[in-house]
Amino acid sequence: MAIESTNSLKTLAINILGKFLTHKDANSKYCSLFMLKKVLNFDINAVGKHKAMIMDCLKENDSSIKQLALDLTYLISNESNVKAIVKELLNYLLSTNDSDFLKELTLKICLIVDKHAPSRRWYVDTVTKVLTLAGNYIKEESISLLIHLVCSTPDLKSYALHKLYFSL
Repeated sequence: MAIESTNSLKTLAINILGKFLTHKDANSKYCSLFMLKKVLNFDINAVGKHKAMIMDCLKENDSSIKQLALDLTYLISNESNVKAIVKELLNYLLSTNDSDFLKELTLKICLIVDKHAPSRRWYVDTVTKVLTLAGNYIKEESISLLIHLVCSTPDLKSYALHKLYFSL
């Protein structure tokens, strides 16, 4: 990646790094995630093709692998894959009970939603779901952003009120 080479050669290198994510060895997964994070600037689409394998690393027992996988998931999220990524992260939110990781996970979900939400209603729905599932771990900034969005959008006030009421 550091030397001048063709784009196809760089894509091949990224694909080889992606294959290391399927290994059972934790060191291979960690090194692969670390390098994929470093080469993200070269070709984000090639790294994004390994989204499923990256997100599978969130199920690992090793906290450093989970953290790298979460960081990489955040970095590869965009408008076209935001719904799928957030759905997977919400499913993972239900299955984990590591309180330190839950704080980071809820933060990343809220950041992804804030950055790439396809609509304001989807934004309200998703942040409300995060509040329902992990309200104790959500940061105040995320709640403030939701309140600001609802207050600044008159036609969203009634919808958000109903959504929050039924969530209670």
